[in-house]
Amino acid sequence: MIFWAFSFVWVKEVYLVYGPLTTVLFRLIIASLLLLAFALLTGKLVKIARKDFVPFVLLAFFEPFLYFMGESFGLKYVSSTVGAIIVATIPLFSPLAAARFHGEKISVRTFVGILLSFLGVSIVVFDSSFKLTASPLGIALEFLAVLSAIGYIVVLKKLAVKYNPTSIITYQNLLGIIYFLPFW
Repeated sequence: MIFWAFSFVWVKEVYLVYGPLTTVLFRLIIASLLLLAFALLTGKLVKIARKDFVPFVLLAFFEPFLYFMGESFGLKYVSSTVGAIIVATIPLFSPLAAARFHGEKISVRTFVGILLSFLGVSIVVFDSSFKLTASPLGIALEFLAVLSAIGYIVVLKKLAVKYNPTSIITYQNLLGIIYFLPFW
């Protein structure tokens, strides 16, 4: 989480040298090599069952592919602060997806939290005359990241009961490399 939090600040610096696709692809390659080595050395890599291959492909499509396409390109158009605030709404919107796809109940407290988060994001992206202070394209791309993270969470819930976190993250990163290569 510490590395993730710093990424909003440092990605702007990295973009002075590398573009979003190169940055994300290199991040995935490094993470995949480290995770694969760790998983193989510790014996934590669980083979994917044939029936779970499509959910893993979908999982990797949502995150890292769509998520990082939205976040990385969005940060080219909005400040790190705006990007971080929009992405920070993921936990607030997750209950809506959990209610829709998993039948979980939404409490009044959660619903009020969602409304307040929308208000907070609105305060950041609109000025006093309700004009956008940030690029509409950047905001849309950051919300693409939010929506893809929610899709990821929906798919992940079913896989998390069968596979350990090391296996899930290793496979999603490896599949993510395949998604990014044609665009790189």
